[in-house]
Amino acid sequence: SSEQNTIVPLRLEANIVAELEESLVLCYTGSNHDSGSIHRDQKQQHETDDAVAAAAKQKEVTREIRHHLLRGQLLECGRLIDEAWHAKRRLSPLISSAELDAIYDLAKANGAVGGKLLGAGGGGYFIFFVRPFHRYPLIAALEQKGLSCSRIAFEENGLRTWKSRMAARVRGPSRP
Repeated sequence: SSEQNTIVPLRLEANIVAELEESLVLCYTGSNHDSGSIHRDQKQQHETDDAVAAAAKQKEVTREIRHHLLRGQLLECGRLIDEAWHAKRRLSPLISSAELDAIYDLAKANGAVGGKLLGAGGGGYFIFFVRPFHRYPLIAALEQKGLSCSRIAFEENGLRTWKSRMAARVRGPSRP
């Protein structure tokens, strides 16, 4: 059915992963968001022709990104991420705002090739794609506006959890 998503792991060469890590900047927008209300609004808008076209565009762009990632054509991926962001913004007026658009425009003016909000939108984190040598000027421009930026490193093994074998200390340090 069309309501199911299939997850296919990407087997990328180590040098592609390394270059991708150097090309991505995570930026906290400073504003939280209510993903529930955004998802509800998207669902209501989903029936409109514009929303159906936007969703189809997102799917197509995702396939193209995968194609370019596997070939190490990262600049094309950055351009497609920009395209995907514009398609996502059409899904609901709650996904972006004047403040978020200003952050995006600032990033684009300072070297970002593309970017998108992570999750439902409305706030939280932007991820920006930038040519590696333009990364530090981009971070400097965003931080000058009071935004917090960080690097991205991929974890090959995914999330790991464990239980400590050491007993928790309940009292403070013992005195001599």
